[in-house]
Amino acid sequence: MIQVRLASTVNVASLSGLGAVGGGTPDAGDPILLTAQADTSQNGPWLAQSGSWRHMPAYYPYGETIEVADGTHAGRTFRQTTKGTIVRGTTALTYDLTSTTAPPSDVAFYVSIDTSASDAHSGLSPGAPFATLARAFTALGSKAGTIHLGAGLHYAPPDGLVLQTKQSIKGAGGMASQLMGINVTPGLADDESRTAVLTLAGSRSEARDLWITRVPTNCCGLRVTHAAELHPPGSFPSNEDSIVTNIFVDNLGANAVAFGIGDNTSRDVSNVILTQCTSVGNFEEFGGAPSVHMRVGSGASANVLDILNIGGTSAGNTYGVIINGGSLISTGLNFSYSAGADIWLRGASVGPICISGGRGENSMRFLISALAYQTCRATKVADYTLAAIHNTDGRAVIRSAGPLVLDNISLNGLYCPQFISTEGITVDSAYSTFAAIQNCTTDHPHPLRSSW
Repeated sequence: MIQVRLASTVNVASLSGLGAVGGGTPDAGDPILLTAQADTSQNGPWLAQSGSWRHMPAYYPYGETIEVADGTHAGRTFRQTTKGTIVRGTTALTYDLTSTTAPPSDVAFYVSIDTSASDAHSGLSPGAPFATLARAFTALGSKAGTIHLGAGLHYAPPDGLVLQTKQSIKGAGGMASQLMGINVTPGLADDESRTAVLTLAGSRSEARDLWITRVPTNCCGLRVTHAAELHPPGSFPSNEDSIVTNIFVDNLGANAVAFGIGDNTSRDVSNVILTQCTSVGNFEEFGGAPSVHMRVGSGASANVLDILNIGGTSAGNTYGVIINGGSLISTGLNFSYSAGADIWLRGASVGPICISGGRGENSMRFLISALAYQTCRATKVADYTLAAIHNTDGRAVIRSAGPLVLDNISLNGLYCPQFISTEGITVDSAYSTFAAIQNCTTDHPHPLRSSW
């Protein structure tokens, strides 16, 4: 199904200009469906222009349905009934009305044409058919529904895009749909102020199959958070059950975060699932700006719970994962060229932290653990193979505080043998009994350095 803004079931004599048609007045670039032209080869979708209209560039096979968003026929659906080979401007086309009811609350909007670099960027895809994505978001409002982005470039507005409860945005698949953050207002250095190119701010929201790029300095590519202003007083202060699938983030500005999970709120964010999410940072080791693949929690409180990550890669970021007031179950996340560390367990959390089953190479360190002891938490890192670790002091793992289990980890250095360091934690330390290291191998003759 494709979507047009207006439709006409009477002959339109002049296919030029922006006069009234189908119960509305189009803007330049709006798609218009014509179904009753005297010359039936003129039937089909057109793009309104201030001058001569042009055919809407798409393929319209037999059975294709077109939904009307505005005007006299808002909510109605037409079906193309001409069979065989279709040549626009030559083949006579017929369209039958198949639905006369308004769309349900879970509506879908389609933005099918990319944005040229000369557009004003006051919203997403300005000047594109039906709606520019900004117009699609306005039409969607707070209703449950989906924005479908076609292949091409789509520009986020200065404040980014914000999805509310039960709303989703989906690309065309792979990396075909690019969401550009070049016009998003850069944030300040502190975490709370980071603007996101795309925000999932309500429960059961979803983002899928997008390439988010040109993320400005001190901003976030994709964020899952709880926005109090989008929830009525007395509602439960939580964002639950949001889904992020097949998102690629690159071209990160200085101090940018690719994926922020509850990184700017003290409200609850829980039961979030990320699948095959990848980012490419700036390779700080080679002179690029610092960046982070995933930040879980804001550090303000242990408010981010039951986050599940499956697969994905962090390449060229300063840190792969920072846990700072949240819990995370991750499997299959790979790392490369982390200039700080692949994993930094930085702040307090409630609930399990379990990161397992992946590979890393050419990073400065694998793990820094500085968690303060807190009840209701288990922390385990397991089943990783780490090659060509880049540091020159041998400390592939630094545990300075907090409970930690390391299991089945292989550490190998590029410049020197690597070991697990728990130096500074004495036998009398409150944290000394909350560690277990087993089935780990290193290329150092003394794999565990400890003051115990």
